[in-house]
Amino acid sequence: MKNIVRLNKMKFKSSNNTVTNIIQAGMLAAIVVLSLPLITMAGIEKAEPLEKIVARVGNYPILVSELATQVQLLAMQTGFNPTTQAEVDKFQEEVLQQLVNEKLFLIAAQQDTTLRVSEQEITQDLDRQVEQISSRFPDEETFLKALAKEGLTVRELRRKFYPEIENRILKDKFVSRKLTSISVSRQEVTEFYNEYRDSIPNQPPSIRIAHILLRVEASDEEAKSVRDVARRIRKKAVAGDDFDNLINVYSAPGGGDLGYLRREEVTPEFASAAFALRVGDISGAVRTGVGYHIFKCIRRSGDSINVKQIFFPVASTLADTIRTRQLTDSLIQELKNGASFAEFAKEFSTDDDTRRTEGELGWYALNDLPEEFKEVLEGNSDVGSIVGPAESAFGFHTIKVLEKRDGRDVSLENSYDQIRELARRRETDMLITQWVEKRKKDTFIEIRPIN
Repeated sequence: MKNIVRLNKMKFKSSNNTVTNIIQAGMLAAIVVLSLPLITMAGIEKAEPLEKIVARVGNYPILVSELATQVQLLAMQTGFNPTTQAEVDKFQEEVLQQLVNEKLFLIAAQQDTTLRVSEQEITQDLDRQVEQISSRFPDEETFLKALAKEGLTVRELRRKFYPEIENRILKDKFVSRKLTSISVSRQEVTEFYNEYRDSIPNQPPSIRIAHILLRVEASDEEAKSVRDVARRIRKKAVAGDDFDNLINVYSAPGGGDLGYLRREEVTPEFASAAFALRVGDISGAVRTGVGYHIFKCIRRSGDSINVKQIFFPVASTLADTIRTRQLTDSLIQELKNGASFAEFAKEFSTDDDTRRTEGELGWYALNDLPEEFKEVLEGNSDVGSIVGPAESAFGFHTIKVLEKRDGRDVSLENSYDQIRELARRRETDMLITQWVEKRKKDTFIEIRPIN
């Protein structure tokens, strides 16, 4: 859900390189390259053997495989699609320098004994990242197929990024602590504005909105039907039928040998069922957010278990789509009759992120809204309007217009807060750059030829 609605928070935009760089530089943009999209980009090579090292920062090596992974991930994030080897080489060099910077911050963060990262923080971040990736696809099956193209499963994706996320959280805490004291005075904001005023564009017409999302979910009847099938197949497994054969005959894609798993790599429902099994045990029909599972514990090793599963997805139908649309229509009518949007958002919305904030999505330039939102808001965007339903790949949205702004020239008088943030970002970027250059002088760094 995050990507369709939280895309493109309203920012200044400019073709001027200096201002654009300042705008794009977040607190960690110069030092952190961790994002988790997955599609292989044309022209970017697969990882070479793990043993090859392309750089060393202190005692930390940077492997070819690590560089290749980060090149792939950042390319997807930025939309980079190289057409020549020279473009690939240049991009790889830039990503390698960012990885060097990451190692510098990681070394410093690990030396700070006051910083701690909890298991809960890592697991929550993993959950958010996997949800963010899956939300880029129209459905669960397409997401799993995209993973399979990369030779991955959801479990392997979580395992792959567990240490990276742990290190990123540690680095974030370290950097945040260093940067919390950064502020800019009114005089510095004024000087920044005077220097860049010609390259700061006017603010476009914008709108602040809230939404209530109703996802299209399978009916109770459909879920019960799938559960009954899963229970029937479980009886076969318990009676002694070959589990591998049952997987081949009955399981949807995603079934089979899941390899070794740790508790934090799977959902709570999955973990409570699978980790309670002894070697050779077969679970009941376990319901998760994607369907029903029958697990068999193959072996245990420390805190990890090796399980196989028979998977039965619970998919929504056309009838479920119609039912959800009708519920949305009824909800809109209740809101237009005076029901509280904030209360309805808290009670009914299936968007966990915005439900906690009464459905609020924030400010967006009108041109940056998703097309589905533009269609229902056109001609119905007065403050206080309740519009919808807007249908997206995630379900049906009911939208409320909270506030509007006309397009306007940027000045210190009407855009001081935004200009101050740009000035603060410049100071942040300068501090990060200075810190990195100093650490480079004090740390052993070796860069080896990539090819």
